[in-house]
Amino acid sequence: MAETQRSWLDDPMEDDRSDVLFGEDPDIADFKLIEERIESGLQAFLNEYEPSFHIENPTPDLLHNRYNIHLDHPLPELDTGGGKAYAANDSQHPDAQLYAMVCDPKIPYRMAAIEGLHGAGSRNLLTCHDYGVARISEARANRLTMVFDRPVGTRMSDYFDKRQRFSEQDLYELVLRPIAGVLQILREKGGSHGRINPRDIFVEGNTVRLSECVSEPHGLTQDFLYEPIERLLTDPIAKGSATEQSDVYAMGVLAVESLYGLDKFRNLSRDEFTALLLDKGAYNLFVGERDISDLLLDFFRGVFVDNKAERWTLDSLNSWLNGRRFNLVLPSSPNDATRPFEMHGKEYFSIRALAHGLYRHWSASVAEISEAKLDRWLEMSAHKGDLAEEVRRVLRSFGTSYARSEAMSSEMLMRLIVTLDPMGPIRYRGISVNVDGIGMALAHYYFENNQRDIGYLREIIASDMPSIWADLSTIEKTQSTRDLLYRMQRNKVYAKQQQMGFGLERMLYDFNPTLPCHCEWLMPFHVMEIDNCLQVMDTLSKRLAPDTKLNDKHLGAFLASKTAISKEANFARLSKLPRLHGHPELQALRLIQISQDKKMRKKLPGLACWAAMRLEVLMENIHSRKLRKKMKLQLRAAAKTGLLGKVLAILVENEFTHQDYSGFRRASLVYHHNKLKMDSLANRAMLKDVSRDLGGRISSFVAYIILTITIITLIDIYL
Repeated sequence: MAETQRSWLDDPMEDDRSDVLFGEDPDIADFKLIEERIESGLQAFLNEYEPSFHIENPTPDLLHNRYNIHLDHPLPELDTGGGKAYAANDSQHPDAQLYAMVCDPKIPYRMAAIEGLHGAGSRNLLTCHDYGVARISEARANRLTMVFDRPVGTRMSDYFDKRQRFSEQDLYELVLRPIAGVLQILREKGGSHGRINPRDIFVEGNTVRLSECVSEPHGLTQDFLYEPIERLLTDPIAKGSATEQSDVYAMGVLAVESLYGLDKFRNLSRDEFTALLLDKGAYNLFVGERDISDLLLDFFRGVFVDNKAERWTLDSLNSWLNGRRFNLVLPSSPNDATRPFEMHGKEYFSIRALAHGLYRHWSASVAEISEAKLDRWLEMSAHKGDLAEEVRRVLRSFGTSYARSEAMSSEMLMRLIVTLDPMGPIRYRGISVNVDGIGMALAHYYFENNQRDIGYLREIIASDMPSIWADLSTIEKTQSTRDLLYRMQRNKVYAKQQQMGFGLERMLYDFNPTLPCHCEWLMPFHVMEIDNCLQVMDTLSKRLAPDTKLNDKHLGAFLASKTAISKEANFARLSKLPRLHGHPELQALRLIQISQDKKMRKKLPGLACWAAMRLEVLMENIHSRKLRKKMKLQLRAAAKTGLLGKVLAILVENEFTHQDYSGFRRASLVYHHNKLKMDSLANRAMLKDVSRDLGGRISSFVAYIILTITIITLIDIYL
């Protein structure tokens, strides 16, 4: 029996109760021992450390020691949806008329476009002379800042406000041809403009000049009259990238306003104009029965096409400007059916208009669509047999109406709308987004703390609607769109995880790779890449360690996104230590270590010391005082290497934690075993019963002995 007991204590894995006891007994967990203070030497080392990377504030309001930014001279007329404009001057060329655009860090930057247009010279486009990170005194932080030519002349919109018009020849030579030249430059740089409208065109003599187009997401503040239908149907914040077709379309609207004006549309709301455009089509709405010259007839017929795939590209426009005549047919009416589809008290002849109507009347559509016989109308009136069958398939896939939940009905309606109008955006409840605009929309909703619309976006992604849209849409998918679809597939899983490096913040950085890290103590330094992030943290260690925790959600998500981490940043060797396994700060340290190993490999003693100090706090979860002391005494040497992996190895890679785990389990079981013995001895009632029972047994035993002796004696005497 003694041998069995010793084996159970020596190897507590033999008893299932050890897992329950480990770390759970309140008498042990809450018992505080007085132990000697162990000086790890980390604070002394950090005090002496001098970082090689300096983040001291540069001269405020100065870009690259050359361009002065005058915050006391704002230029609100040049503000965009992505930043604020201020007067600026060049210290090397004091007479140059410039302005600075200070960008909002909550708006994802168009870095590829900014880099491409830097220094691109054109007399018809405001030149970006320089860009970079400047210290902005008003914000007390670093901000991305761009310096442009300050526009001179008069806005074209001012001419139109005074009812001044262009002749066809001036329009052709002074407006359309120069703007086409700008679009050619933008194409060569891999971009488009997205904001061609009279307010963003400046006229000086015979020269027109387009405003800059890179400080805001594509067309965020574009005049809605100048947007083609596929972008007009989308929320402004979620339109995604503009294309050369949308720019060419905007040139067509500009031509109409230059020749005839758009006064009859200026008092319409966005929704009213959208409904009008859906009903009539772009050509009928803008041109209609006007008497158009042969010179412009092909142009209007080529650009005012509601089907994006059939609309003129820049190549077609350039061919027309160079004298080619196309003899195009009149764009067809948007009506698809001979008889209307009646719903919401409105008659719909156009499938696209119907899709938008379903979205605009969401609640009513959810309730009525199953019984509306939409498939029959598509087949009989619109003669769209294939589309009718697809609609039936969607309806069948979601079951009968009485068996559907509200969420299922809403998902079904979203799927139906995409099926009816695959050229349009994804529309769901209160939001309308293009796939490549989801990231921008998420950033906007996140920083506005708009939980409702964040939830809608998450439901769109969880339902795999972006991939379904991509399969149905005939719009050509760019490589960036394909990459985004792949990231969305991964984030269907990431969004459900709450560990460091995942969740909503991971979606934010995966969908917006040009968004700076929004960790509270990194924000003033405008961190965009991992190497910069870790170097700033290395320098900040003297200021923030040891009290500042490293488990910031934005930091974790930023690092995980940049390193493409797809699994939880846990340590398998700590899986049996419930107080450490899955600890958010330990996960954060792991992410920092992976980032250093993958992206940098530069020694960062300050950051390593900060990590060691935080690890020292976590070591309080080690139960053995002797092991704690051994581990803490190794921290300084590991921190001096500047490698996070060396620091973490003290806790993870050696046998200390295993020894502590085994030893504490053994001690817990011994304690529990002895406690049961002590408790039984402390029970007086039990002792009384035991004593009575033991006394009775002894008395009986003695009586039997006496009886036996007596019998033996009698036998001996008488026999």
